[in-house]
Amino acid sequence: MSRETPPDSVWHTEVMLTRKARGIPFDSALVHRIITASTGDPRSLWCQPRTGVMLIQTLSPLSPDTFAGEASSVRQARAGVRFDQGTRVELSGVVCATICKKGHRRVPVEEKQLPGWVQTHLPGCHACVDSATVLTPAKGDHAGQRLTVSRAVFHAWATVIDTEAFAGMLVHGVGRGKRFGAGLVLARRTA
Repeated sequence: MSRETPPDSVWHTEVMLTRKARGIPFDSALVHRIITASTGDPRSLWCQPRTGVMLIQTLSPLSPDTFAGEASSVRQARAGVRFDQGTRVELSGVVCATICKKGHRRVPVEEKQLPGWVQTHLPGCHACVDSATVLTPAKGDHAGQRLTVSRAVFHAWATVIDTEAFAGMLVHGVGRGKRFGAGLVLARRTA
């Protein structure tokens, strides 16, 4: 995670893909290139929470033409990432939950271990994970090599204990595989 002070807000974009374009998220490298070309920032986060829908988080708004022809609908909104200490929040995200095994080989966390993995990888808050499920792995290319990135989706309730660390986690994401559709965590204040 970067040590720079995180911004106060980010842009969230929901892209509803046309039936013809639903294969785009399966080419993770292509999605990363499209978003980076639109924003000029390779640190953007994205995920596909369900078929035909992409959620994208950027530091600046996406160009309206980014998914022209591939999207039936695009909605953008600015979202705050700073929550005061003691604030109760609802979290959901898609992460690449892996652990290092003997010989420094990374392997996916088993589903029964996911809640514990998520709790230890959410800085700046005390979290209680309600659900965590393994998703179909994402495929992509990196430096000419074919990669498979394990992904898991989670939902949790949390109390913010460190405003800066929590904001940094929301801006920079959690875990590995960020350019392959993992790492995005969304937070909203609870009543």
